[in-house]
Amino acid sequence: MAPLLPAALPAVVAALRQGWACGWRALMTAELMASTPLPGLGQVLDAGRRSGRPGPVLAAALVILAVGVVVETGVFGPVQRRVLRARGLPAAQER
Repeated sequence: MAPLLPAALPAVVAALRQGWACGWRALMTAELMASTPLPGLGQVLDAGRRSGRPGPVLAAALVILAVGVVVETGVFGPVQRRVLRARGLPAAQER
């Protein structure tokens, strides 16, 4: 059992990366469908769509994009590169 985890670590990191992306999209969808007292990005998107104003829609979309890019490049990218290099595998940028 012990040698399985180190061998599976690159796949585990890739699965965490995909799971986070799916969870982030699910959170935005849930905010669009549910009403809470505090406005979230999903509610800002929906309010901008209903009022016909593109400004809030674009701003919310840019914030969603920025959070995704920051987490991807700042968290998952370095972790995945470190795990792959530790196992002698080429990172995505080295291929």
